[in-house]
Amino acid sequence: MHQPGHPHQPEDPSRQASGAGEGLQSSASKAKPRQRTYPGSEVLAGQSPRKVLTKILRGDPLGMDSRCADRVAHHANLVDPDRLYDHATAWVAHQAFGYDGTPPLDEFLTTCIDSTIRTLLDEDIEVQRQGIPALGDPDQSSTTSVSHWLADCLGIEPPIARKCAVVYNNLPIPVREAFWAVVIQSKPLERAVAEGHGAPAKAKARVRYALAMMSTLGTTPEPNPDPGAPSWNYAEDIFLGSDNTGRSDR
Repeated sequence: MHQPGHPHQPEDPSRQASGAGEGLQSSASKAKPRQRTYPGSEVLAGQSPRKVLTKILRGDPLGMDSRCADRVAHHANLVDPDRLYDHATAWVAHQAFGYDGTPPLDEFLTTCIDSTIRTLLDEDIEVQRQGIPALGDPDQSSTTSVSHWLADCLGIEPPIARKCAVVYNNLPIPVREAFWAVVIQSKPLERAVAEGHGAPAKAKARVRYALAMMSTLGTTPEPNPDPGAPSWNYAEDIFLGSDNTGRSDR
């Protein structure tokens, strides 16, 4: 699995053992120095990445499932939750070797998850660039995959939906945030406006722009003649109301 960033290089276990044995005292209590504890150390400290990962996955003691969902919502990205969870937990287990409680646990986990999100989005772009068939992507077998969700949401085929997700994830954050509120979270436009997604006309324009860009797979905000692509007008009617005719300036 491709991991984000540069992994820490673990020390030679034989050197660690040798160092631990130096200065051995007659007292048994001094022979085994106490390991420093910190929030999360019962899961992250003193184990191989494989063992750490096993503890992370057993009951989710670090709350990685909810943390991943929170970071996806924070960035307003379309990322398959199962795929993100699998990759992020593995990356946390890998990075745990060099972690000693600094930075604080929340910051450490957030950094790992955000780094994983960026890597997965980069992988999606590369897969799209290479033209790898959607059915070859492991997450396509998951009923919770973003491609299937977006396909159901917009009434399109999963291979087209995956392309739409790549386009969406590269839109400006204000556009993604407005789309996330109105379409992903199914909030009324008035509530989205009240939550700070711009004046009504601006919030509408942002959602419309996201739909338009996905409908043309990022080429131009005009209706796409490809019958497999989502209909800009149809999607707009669903999420913004059938009375919203005409286009607002971006």
